[in-house]
Amino acid sequence: MLKKYLTLFFLATLSAHAQQITQEQAQDAFRNADFISELNYTEGDPLYADLSKGKKGDIIIRGRELYKIMGHDGVVTQRYGSLYLDAGAWSPKEIKKAKEAAIKAYREGTPFEIIIEQYYPGDGKEMAKFETLAATMIPAITKALDAHKAGDIFAVEAGDDTYVIVKNGEPFKKKAVQVLYMTY
Repeated sequence: MLKKYLTLFFLATLSAHAQQITQEQAQDAFRNADFISELNYTEGDPLYADLSKGKKGDIIIRGRELYKIMGHDGVVTQRYGSLYLDAGAWSPKEIKKAKEAAIKAYREGTPFEIIIEQYYPGDGKEMAKFETLAATMIPAITKALDAHKAGDIFAVEAGDDTYVIVKNGEPFKKKAVQVLYMTY
């Protein structure tokens, strides 16, 4: 326990003096850390190019950020569009009406991006074309996407909230590097 506190004190001292830590100090930091994030950086992410060069177990130091390479497995990515109907902001009656209107409009040929714009001006393009790591998604949405084919529109209820979803394509595997991340 004392070693843990001494390591953390040492890192805080280095940080205060803006000094770079050594690989050994970084390894100690990971061994003694109370909080470490597990992250995936995928192809196209600005850090992917640097992090993907590391081997499993390598620690990459970027300023005050530490990345420990855990693997280079691909991650499953889902492609979909989502209209979020917030139960905290909308009544159940309003949600039902919006859900039915969105599904009807899409089935009649209105692009999903345009439908979203009616509810969230300026966000339609982004919200209509998500690419999200399957492991980070709301389980009810993942399950529903797995049960539908590309082009389908459907509603998903997750807790009190409702999502109108359009499946834009089949899941695919994206190159990724898995890391443990911490700052000091």
